[in-house]
Amino acid sequence: MSETLRVAVFTNTFVPDVNGVANAVDMFRTELMRRGHLVYVFAPAPRKEDPLADDPYVIRFPSLRIFDLDYHAAFPVSRHARRALRDVEFDIVHTHHPIWVGVWGASYARRRNIPLVTTIHTHYELFARFVPLPEGWVRRYLRRSVRRYCNACHLVTTPGASTARHLRRLGVERPTMVLPNGLPLARFEEATGDEVRARYGLTGKFVMGYLGRLSPEKQVHVVIQVAARVFAQRPEAHLLVVGDGPARGELEALTRSLGIQQQVTFAGTINHSEVHKYHAAFDVLLSASRGDTMPLAYAETMAAGTPVVATVGFGAIDMIADGVNGFLISRIHATDQMTELVLKLASDRRLREKLSRQAREYSKRWRVDIATDRLLYVYDVTRRLARGEPVELEAPVEWPGVARARADRRRKE
Repeated sequence: MSETLRVAVFTNTFVPDVNGVANAVDMFRTELMRRGHLVYVFAPAPRKEDPLADDPYVIRFPSLRIFDLDYHAAFPVSRHARRALRDVEFDIVHTHHPIWVGVWGASYARRRNIPLVTTIHTHYELFARFVPLPEGWVRRYLRRSVRRYCNACHLVTTPGASTARHLRRLGVERPTMVLPNGLPLARFEEATGDEVRARYGLTGKFVMGYLGRLSPEKQVHVVIQVAARVFAQRPEAHLLVVGDGPARGELEALTRSLGIQQQVTFAGTINHSEVHKYHAAFDVLLSASRGDTMPLAYAETMAAGTPVVATVGFGAIDMIADGVNGFLISRIHATDQMTELVLKLASDRRLREKLSRQAREYSKRWRVDIATDRLLYVYDVTRRLARGEPVELEAPVEWPGVARARADRRRKE
């Protein structure tokens, strides 16, 4: 696609927010702009100072923070947004959420007859238990909302094949494509963890890591319980928890109740420019999250040569080839299985080195230039579908370990 595209991106979260969706949108935008395309981002205003306040292509809506969540409820009252949407002839609209700002983007695309693609980044029904209403009712509502929203788009994308299958089960009938999030690999491939290890006094220790939001759906308490069991047999080990969120107080209290507060470090929020150093400092990344469709932390840590041990979930089964670049564990026996595998890694340097090499090789599929090539293919398909042209979708290339991982996952479930 050689023409210059004018793209309108509508998202509920964008930098300086710290989460996977914000990072993915920013990385795609940066690469598209580098290639000469014009990408306007419509997003809620951050609650702190906006580092992109002078960027004419970042349009902010007034917003209100939602309790302790990173996301903000936006209000469609921006004169700057109205002017941009009136004056710019967009070639495509790309939305990233089926609520709030994403809904406004979809409505704008339909009013102006502009090709519309959406990306589903998570399984919204998994958040039903956090809403103070009957959980079954909320789940049904969220499923209907996602189905209705997706079926009103020309094309649907999602970072993982398992989520694409889930959307079809929900009744999404529109063409659906896998679009992996892009990752600038160079700094991760070249990273060393020496500086971070020295900063926290971890030189020479076996370091378990968690990097991400500290919120209930991430189930970080499982990681802490695993760490306590590991410490009982490997007292030289340490857990480094990177990130912040509403569950931090409870998690810190859990370490105290288990008597392991001296062996667990809560690093808090870090600048994204330092993330690669932390991933390289880990000997293994641990995760018990179930709802992520493509956790950037998995891709980043693999690029740094760190294997992942994670519970079976939508993102994990797409990204982890069991025994090749990490390990998948059962949700039911997560604590026992994760403990066993971490102890195995702690005592077997050759296994860690083998998984490290294979994790680096696997991570190449998420290079931002390759992912952006596919994004441009997605935009081309969306525009052709909007014109009513017949399109035979091109399937993504799967890494050889994925088929085996899928078989292992079925066995463990």
